[in-house]
Amino acid sequence: MVVGSFTSVSMDPPLVAYFAMVTSRSYAQIRQASGFCVNVLAADQEPLCRAFAARGTEKFAGIDWHPAPTGSPILDEAVAWIDCRPEVIHSTGDHDIVVGRVVDLDVAAPRPSLLFFQGGYGSFSAHSLVARNARFASELQLLDRARPLMEAAAKRTGAQVVAIHCDGSELTLLASAGTAADPRITQVAIGQRFQVQPPVGIWWMAFADEATVTDYLADVQPEIRHRCRETMAAIRGHGFALGLFSVQNDTIAE
Repeated sequence: MVVGSFTSVSMDPPLVAYFAMVTSRSYAQIRQASGFCVNVLAADQEPLCRAFAARGTEKFAGIDWHPAPTGSPILDEAVAWIDCRPEVIHSTGDHDIVVGRVVDLDVAAPRPSLLFFQGGYGSFSAHSLVARNARFASELQLLDRARPLMEAAAKRTGAQVVAIHCDGSELTLLASAGTAADPRITQVAIGQRFQVQPPVGIWWMAFADEATVTDYLADVQPEIRHRCRETMAAIRGHGFALGLFSVQNDTIAE
């Protein structure tokens, strides 16, 4: 069954709710079940959504799915799923408000989700996300001016463009535009902090004073320390650095 109204209700206990037309034959069957699973469809699953919205058909014919903990169906390739057991049903006019207690949930395939708006299907595409933190007031003023450039670069390259603040010992992700083309690379967490450790932060350390660089390289092996210094010298000479991340073996090459 396709629903247009779904919402979170409570964090403790974990409750969600959906609104169902009381005359729906699909809802009449779901209401008798001991559980239900909410599937969030991806932007490229519009045909699947239309199939489930159609009347008088065997809706699961040819559809790949696997059981959730309650036994309810999780559709293959769905963005996310929320497995629930019915908690309470409120009758409100021609709709029922079905409240379910969350049993389990997961983001299975992080990618843009399918939206229905004004009679048509589409997808959500974020422009840029910016942290709101008074600690970085001056940087955020610059980012407001840089956002169109970040969004243009993200659109042109099909990559995720981020702005990062470095204070010498810690990196803070301040802004992001676009999404990575590879669905295995998730959206960065805006405002998240990371410790500066080789090779992370090497593009900043290339222009730091010698004492800061020595402290930065203190805990790495001599061979890696030598390679880092060579890389920093190359960065100073060329004025930029390129970081490559491999999702296969979680390695970073600077």
